[in-house]
Amino acid sequence: GNCGTRSYDMVFDMTYFTPSAPFKTLFQIGSALYKSLPHSFRKNLRYSLVLNPDRFARASVQFLSAITSQKATKKVHMCFSWQDLLQFVPPAALAIPEESKTNVLESVPVIKINAAGKRQHRLIKLTPRSLLNI
Repeated sequence: GNCGTRSYDMVFDMTYFTPSAPFKTLFQIGSALYKSLPHSFRKNLRYSLVLNPDRFARASVQFLSAITSQKATKKVHMCFSWQDLLQFVPPAALAIPEESKTNVLESVPVIKINAAGKRQHRLIKLTPRSLLNI
């Protein structure tokens, strides 16, 4: 709507993100998208909020902060749970999927050796409430 005439916030929900694309491709797409926005949109962006960032997202933001301006870096905030968004976005305006509220915080690949001595690959996922063994 009025992003060109008043300040606004942008939320990047990383709950469903998997870093399957090469970093270079992601950077090129993000850079092209940002450059395609009119100046008034870029100027009025108040916060870029990254919800449920994984290690890849955290490393990407850290890398980008090294090559962008300090003003742009101050606009990016990591939100490790949906409750963290409430300090930036009013609860009435917060519309995120239920899955984003029960997201997996980290996933760790492990190798389990069963009773027969066979190696089994497993993925341990850490959620806000429990450990999932998948």
